[in-house]
Amino acid sequence: MLNTLQNPLRLLSRRTPSFSCYSTIPSPPLRISTSNNSRRVASGTWKPFIAHNFIRPHDLSYKSRRALPPPPRKRPEVGPPSSKARHSDVFHQFKLDPLSQSMNPHIIGDFVSEMGKIYGRSITGLSTRTQRRLGKAIRRAKMMGIIPALSAPQFVGTIRRRP
Repeated sequence: MLNTLQNPLRLLSRRTPSFSCYSTIPSPPLRISTSNNSRRVASGTWKPFIAHNFIRPHDLSYKSRRALPPPPRKRPEVGPPSSKARHSDVFHQFKLDPLSQSMNPHIIGDFVSEMGKIYGRSITGLSTRTQRRLGKAIRRAKMMGIIPALSAPQFVGTIRRRP
């Protein structure tokens, strides 16, 4: 009688997956086959179908299924070359050191945006050395409290005035 009860249990235990604690025979590992198309969807070369959207016959064509390449990246804005920067660099023309002007908010305030960011070389047109020293002077002035850290300096009676 005990043998007859164990036989149906053994049959059931063979059908249970291998992660079950009742399994006596390990089941073969599950193999998930990835087709070539599913790999392409995952890699981004094919457009995936979107749930709850209608599919037109045109959507099944090769041209519409193929994902478009990303648009070309915009070239980063770089300042002028040193030969042109020397002519447009105000500090170089007047032989001024930007670090000596860190106490003058009227001069260094023109190189700071309304949010308090230091303008880059592509906007200021300064040489590399002058831009580096100007950034140092602006950071010093912000730390000393000469110009505000999170906004552009406001001057009364000059051109720079906030609306």
